[in-house]
Amino acid sequence: MSRRVAGRPAEVDLLDRAARFGDAVFETFRVRDGAVRGFTRHLGRLRRSAARLGLAVPTDDALGAEVGAACRGQGADLFVRLSLVRAGGTGLRGLPPEALVVVDVAPRPAPPTSLRAASVPFGGPGPAAGLKVPAYADVVAAFHAHPEVDELVRLDPAGQVVEASAGNVFAVVDGVLRTSPEGLCGLAGISRAMLLEAGTIAGLPVREGLICIRTLGACSEAFVTSSVRGVVPIVALDGRPLRTGPLAAAAAAWLDAHPERTLLVDEPPRTR
Repeated sequence: MSRRVAGRPAEVDLLDRAARFGDAVFETFRVRDGAVRGFTRHLGRLRRSAARLGLAVPTDDALGAEVGAACRGQGADLFVRLSLVRAGGTGLRGLPPEALVVVDVAPRPAPPTSLRAASVPFGGPGPAAGLKVPAYADVVAAFHAHPEVDELVRLDPAGQVVEASAGNVFAVVDGVLRTSPEGLCGLAGISRAMLLEAGTIAGLPVREGLICIRTLGACSEAFVTSSVRGVVPIVALDGRPLRTGPLAAAAAAWLDAHPERTLLVDEPPRTR
């Protein structure tokens, strides 16, 4: 993995505010052949998250240049994490807005072709709801408790689906491709937003709506979306098989056909 902090190659500082307090926001995405799908959307979400923490954000052009510089020469298919980490301050109140731009780049791991999931409790939206922040201890603990699975389906206290561990859950329910409402889902994903804007996938309407755990277990198809892994079907939930179908492939094909590509690396290497 390579890392750039404030425009320069750097080592990981384990004492920075992101590590100590989670005082940072970030976006993760795939850079393929030098371009990012939905990069403008990612930056918009980064700005909204940063505003909630009182962090200053560089211009979109400056952030794009940082990502491009970090990716240049690293390969044709990359996993990128773009973070804003508060640059100073002590404690938790009265903090300065200045932020360091941190770009971590690594080869994109081969995504899974299917997911075995476990349902786990989630406390529900709090003050950081909708923010992409480095606070994943509960996810790590849940995976430790369920080493047999590839994914988690997080549930609110009423048993409604909130999200996956790092993505959004879609399910085919009563002839509708449904995903949890934005007010309930932990994070409104970029791929999620694009599929909702599509309106229909393979002839089925795409809508927000509640998905209880029993409904998910009985649905005709379910999958998880994320900007890095793409669209991956859920084939088992809590040890019981789920039905699969054509919608995951259709959603992936629609996203590939509507990439909203932003080129960040000049003369990038090409995937083969």
